[in-house]
Amino acid sequence: MTDHLPNPPYLHRPVRFIDTEFLGFDLRQPIVELAILAEAHESPSTILNVKIAPPPPERPPGQEHLPTYRLEDADPEALEFSGYMPDGKVSPAWDWALELVHYAPRILAALTDARVVGHTTWTDAERLRYWLRAYGVDLPPRFAAPTFDVVTLAEEHMPYLRSMRLTS
Repeated sequence: MTDHLPNPPYLHRPVRFIDTEFLGFDLRQPIVELAILAEAHESPSTILNVKIAPPPPERPPGQEHLPTYRLEDADPEALEFSGYMPDGKVSPAWDWALELVHYAPRILAALTDARVVGHTTWTDAERLRYWLRAYGVDLPPRFAAPTFDVVTLAEEHMPYLRSMRLTS
C-alpha cells in the first residue's frame, strides 16, 4: 500500500506571470512598467499591461505624505530601456501613464493568493510591496506568495546556460 501525500495547498491557486521594469536596481527606484498575465490553456490572458508614471518630484499641500521621485536619480540605462528620452522627457507611449496607486486594486486582486511566476520574482514582489506601502496600500498576508523564479529554476536545472538573462 502506498501512502500519498496531499497536494500542497498552493497548487490550487491561480498562476500569474509577472514582469516589471524600473528606473534602477535600488528598491527605491520606482516601477515604470508592469505586466501581469493569467495562466490560460491556449495562451495567457492579460490582466494588466501598463506604463506607470513615476511619482512627481514635488507634491501639493496635503499630499506631502505620498512618495516623490526625481528623474535625475534614475539609472541612465534604465531610463533609456524604459522609453524615456535622454533629456528626461517621455515618449508618447507614456502620455496616459498613471501612478502605481491607481492600479493597486487590480494588482492586489490579481496577485493575492496566486502562484507568481517570473524572472527574478523576488525583486518584482519586493518592489511592489515597497511602493504600494509608500502609497499607504496595506497588503494582505498572502500577497504575491509563493513565487516561482525562472532564474532560480534555470540555475538549478540548466547550469550550462551562459547567462540567466532572458535574452541569452
